[in-house]
Amino acid sequence: LSDETAWRLSPGSDLVVQLHLRPTGAVETIRPQVALYFGTRGPVVTPTMIRLGKQDLDILPGDTAHTVSDSFVLPVRVRALGVQAHAHYRARSVDAFATLPDGSRRPLLRIDDWDVNWQDHYTYQQPIDLPAGTRVTSTYVFDNSAANLRNPDRPPGRVRWGWR
Repeated sequence: LSDETAWRLSPGSDLVVQLHLRPTGAVETIRPQVALYFGTRGPVVTPTMIRLGKQDLDILPGDTAHTVSDSFVLPVRVRALGVQAHAHYRARSVDAFATLPDGSRRPLLRIDDWDVNWQDHYTYQQPIDLPAGTRVTSTYVFDNSAANLRNPDRPPGRVRWGWR
C-alpha cells in the first residue's frame, strides 16, 4: 500500500503469520520470510479488511451444492481496492457482489469453476467506490461428493469449519 493507506503497527505489537501449505508429494523445506516496508508518515486513510464467511460450516458427504452466504452493510463510504477469495478444495464457485442503496448490483468477484490455486488477493485495476448503506455479499458453493475430483477425501466425509 502507499504511505496514504499504510497499516499502522503500534509499538509492542505481535505479528502472527499463518501459512497455508499444500502437499506436493515430496519432502519440502519451508523457509518463510516476512518483509516490512515502513512509510515516511502516518496513514491518511485507515485501511480495513472486511471478512465475510461463516465459521459454522458443516457439509455432509455427498452434498453437491452446499451454499454459504454472508453479508455486511457498510456503515460508511468505502473505496474497495481489492477482494480476496478464500476457499479450499471442495468449493465449486465464489461470487462476491455489492448491492448499492439504490438497489443496483455491482459485481466484485465471480469464479464459476473454483480451483484452490486461485486462493489469493485480487487487486482492482481501478478502486470501486461504494456508498454507505451498501450491502456486500459473498456466496460460496461447495461440492463434497465423490464426483468432485478436487475433493481430497475418498470416500467423502463430513466437513466442518476449522484448522484442518
